[in-house]
Amino acid sequence: MYPVNCVEYYSYFNMSKLNTADDLDCGNYYSLQLSLHHYITKTYIYTIMSELKKDKKHIDVLHFEHEVWTSELNFYKDELVIFNKRLGEMVNNYTDKEVLGHLEHFQNQFIIQNQEIVELLHDSREHEEFLAFAAQAAPIAIDHQSFADHAQLRDRMEQFTKLYMELKQEFKAYLSKIM
Repeated sequence: MYPVNCVEYYSYFNMSKLNTADDLDCGNYYSLQLSLHHYITKTYIYTIMSELKKDKKHIDVLHFEHEVWTSELNFYKDELVIFNKRLGEMVNNYTDKEVLGHLEHFQNQFIIQNQEIVELLHDSREHEEFLAFAAQAAPIAIDHQSFADHAQLRDRMEQFTKLYMELKQEFKAYLSKIM
């Protein structure tokens, strides 16, 4: 806990316990108040700056994440084409209503996943275009700048990947079960 008044401040830095301002051995109570004010202000500013810096990343880090996400999403999109092809083959081979109901469920899920892929690619591309514009606007200073982290996009990507992998496993398990 940081000191909040002059007595606590003096005690904090001199390791001695003081009870009142009269017990201070500093000669000038107001200079101690001023020192305390500067200490608290510097601590507060340092804390705020540290928090702001945590949410900033270098352009190379953000660009790399965009490239990885684009690659992963395009792979998932290609994989969904293969799953839909397999789904079509299964629909042609089975007439059981229960099986067809499950296959329709997977078809709907694949449509939803494909839409999410398109949205994630779009949002990633938009952020990448923003970074490219910033790099063109200040090419020399770009190496020394930090940009707002795209944490929300990262969270969406992680959630999508988790759900997609679960759906993929569920689909593969179902195909193994009915074959």
